Amino acid sequence: MSEKIIINATFNPAVKTYWLISLLLVSTLTIVGIPFLIISIPLFFVISGKILAAMSAIVTERKLVVKRGVFNKEEKSIPLEKITDVAMVQGPLMRVFNLYRLSFETA
Repeated sequence: MSEKIIINATFNPAVKTYWLISLLLVSTLTIVGIPFLIISIPLFFVISGKILAAMSAIVTERKLVVKRGVFNKEEKSIPLEKITDVAMVQGPLMRVFNLYRLSFETA
């Protein structure tokens, strides 16, 4: 029996820019990470699109299904009746890109 899909989430492509700026900030602030930028920036451009494409979230009549992962695939299925809290977080850098992080608490 297939469940009816209510919402199929789309992810903002600006998240890749957010990830890149976060990588640059962390690498620059740690000073040790600066030499690794030569390797990490090209690697970032190769992998970030695949990571974003592998992410999905679907709300059906009975559950929330979240999938992610390129190398290590992960799928979480949360029954809607078990969700007790939904939190939305937006840090200062996320605010610049109009991005939010959602987290779901379960019983």
